[in-house]
Amino acid sequence: MTRRLCREVLVPELPSGTVTFLVTDVEGSTALWERQTDAMSVALARHDALIRAAIVEHGGHVVKTMGDAFHAVFRDASDAVAAEQEAHEVELALLGTSLGDDAFAAAWAEGKAMSYEQAAAYALEAPGSA
Repeated sequence: MTRRLCREVLVPELPSGTVTFLVTDVEGSTALWERQTDAMSVALARHDALIRAAIVEHGGHVVKTMGDAFHAVFRDASDAVAAEQEAHEVELALLGTSLGDDAFAAAWAEGKAMSYEQAAAYALEAPGSA
């Protein structure tokens, strides 16, 4: 991997030519932050580490982050898709951990066709949720 000096910091050489961009964002995270600040703080730190690892593991480069959003670039589209699939699975797991497995499982079981954002919102309102 070629590196170049940029303002005294070594940065990886990004892919050029035809590339694929991946942009991630946790939909509904603002509402989750308002309702579950402590849980979201822990979840965001874990989310960032796991999403970054998924991107790097599949040959991508993180270009920028903002809040819970990532912007990454890949040389190959199939690598971007693989990283996205792994990121989606990570976010589902984090919601279950952060909101409580019982609340998340109840939301998931009752609304099997829900998106994970909808399941999280439901779990936040479910009796016994933190």
